[in-house]
Amino acid sequence: MALINYHFKNFIRSYKWIGPLIIFLLLVVILYTYSGQPILSSFASTSMLLLFISAWITVIVFDIDSTKEKQLLFTQLRSKKNYLTSKLLFSFIIILPLGLWAIAYPIITFRFEHLPKLIEVLVGIYSHIIIIAVGVIMTTLIKSLTKVSDKLIWLFIVLMYLISMLRGTIIQSFPILKYILWIFPPVSDFLNILNKSLTDVLSVSFLLINFWMIGYLIVMLIFLYTIFNNSEYM
Repeated sequence: MALINYHFKNFIRSYKWIGPLIIFLLLVVILYTYSGQPILSSFASTSMLLLFISAWITVIVFDIDSTKEKQLLFTQLRSKKNYLTSKLLFSFIIILPLGLWAIAYPIITFRFEHLPKLIEVLVGIYSHIIIIAVGVIMTTLIKSLTKVSDKLIWLFIVLMYLISMLRGTIIQSFPILKYILWIFPPVSDFLNILNKSLTDVLSVSFLLINFWMIGYLIVMLIFLYTIFNNSEYM
């Protein structure tokens, strides 16, 4: 808890969080300019936006410590893994309120076509949580794997998330690429179901996609801890 508090103080003092915070808040307001919006597809849209904002904030969280501060923390914690865990946890905690904002704002301002059912709200909460997890884990993994400039890291991050969201469309156009694109998170499959009806969301297909997504994240998390602990990153 003390380490999370330390990260929070550093994060607030940096003021770098103001940009992604304001942009996401405004995008949600703009998205819900008109009332009568479909519920689940709207949650899919805000989840997609949150993926990029999660990447932005995660980069800020990991870049905020100076080299000396990182080395000192490594020494005090006696493990890079503890440092990584604290950073991942803090990133998730600090982004979560944005996901809740994306769900609460249209409800309290009556922007949906009808008052959401409890199951629809729960699906919305879950979808934003899983997308935040994707953003935090995959962004950290890219930063750990690459030894290039910040501009190139951002290029890798944006490309990865664009391909992840367009994966289904790309495979339809070029079926042979399905043997390559499996390495990307199944964000496209996940969001496509959300753009359908509640019946589709409660189907076995969506359940299988979620097993795939969670399994994918677990594997990537294990891979992240392995390379992070054995690298000179940070």
